[in-house]
Amino acid sequence: MEPTRCSGEGRGERMRIGLFFKTLVLSVSAALIIYALTPYSLAFLLKLLALALGISLLTPLAYPYARGVRNGDVVLLANYEASGFANLLQMNTAIALSSGRIGGRIRVTLPNGDEAEGEIISYAGFITPARVRMVEREFSVSVV
Repeated sequence: MEPTRCSGEGRGERMRIGLFFKTLVLSVSAALIIYALTPYSLAFLLKLLALALGISLLTPLAYPYARGVRNGDVVLLANYEASGFANLLQMNTAIALSSGRIGGRIRVTLPNGDEAEGEIISYAGFITPARVRMVEREFSVSVV
């Protein structure tokens, strides 16, 4: 079995920036098409472009709630010894082995290869991945 890579860099951040630009291109294109097909003034085009920008800014904010946590996502393990910003600095990350929503339980792979079960306590933010509180942990035992 190939070792699991648990880095602080999640694909969610890159994906949401890409989602913003894709939404921006699509909504600006739609605004220009609507403007071309209607006999309204330039002020109408500016309103359509403002609407397109607003939709593009809101889409990445709503996306984590629509998507949830999926298999293969990087998640941040909530650590009660360190709270708030200190937990963010430690970046104890894991890889989700199953999908879920807030309050649900998922399986994760820890950086040392052990598996654990955790409860999703928040979705991904702009900087941090989704947060998971460990509920159950399986330890690997080696006989020497």
